[in-house]
Amino acid sequence: MDEQKLREVLARNLALEKEVERLREREATLEKICKKAIDELENSKKHLSRELHDELGQAMTSILLQLKMLQYEQDIEVIHDRIGGLRYLTQQTIEDVRRLAMNLRPAVLENLGLIAALQWYIDDYCRYSGIKVELRAPRVKEPFPSEIETVVYRVVQESLTNVLRHAEASQVQITLEVSDNELRLQIKDNGKGMTQVDRKKGLGLLGMEERIKLAKGEFKINSHLGQGTEIIISLPIYK
Repeated sequence: MDEQKLREVLARNLALEKEVERLREREATLEKICKKAIDELENSKKHLSRELHDELGQAMTSILLQLKMLQYEQDIEVIHDRIGGLRYLTQQTIEDVRRLAMNLRPAVLENLGLIAALQWYIDDYCRYSGIKVELRAPRVKEPFPSEIETVVYRVVQESLTNVLRHAEASQVQITLEVSDNELRLQIKDNGKGMTQVDRKKGLGLLGMEERIKLAKGEFKINSHLGQGTEIIISLPIYK
């Protein structure tokens, strides 16, 4: 074998070794994402159980007790006041049920549509996080394929969760744009930014990227310390 052929063989072997190493790293990453997903599922079940028991269960018990007390009340003013309290408590309970349904089942997208569902989630997020979030969706026409809506909704959820946990941001801007055959989503915050090491450690980001790849989309992240983080995804739309 002459020197040129030997170099070509060595180059192919080196390329093959790099590809094998890349696949091993990807497999290890997918295993971590899978474990994280399982852990989050179990934590979600525990959280749901606590919410159903501690919040909704107590609210329904309170409503039931107040209704029983009304059976024996004769004073019209007292009855009026208690009905007002029951109305408020019932409304709060309905909002709690809606919040749980929105977090657990993006299938509500079918009823609200993507933009309305995102705005509902963002409004709730702003209330409990104190972070200002602006949604821009100019000239976006619905509906989209259900799998696209689910991916976008979950990406926004994961991104805002990461902002709350890690970014130390006060503002987030979400922009949704649609062309004839592509949906583009940009999520930008004014937080502390990330390093390359932070990106590799963030299983939430890796899981997000895998979700987008499965939908044949593209994922890009721009982040520098002290300059916030920008996530850009594009998804093909096949109607």
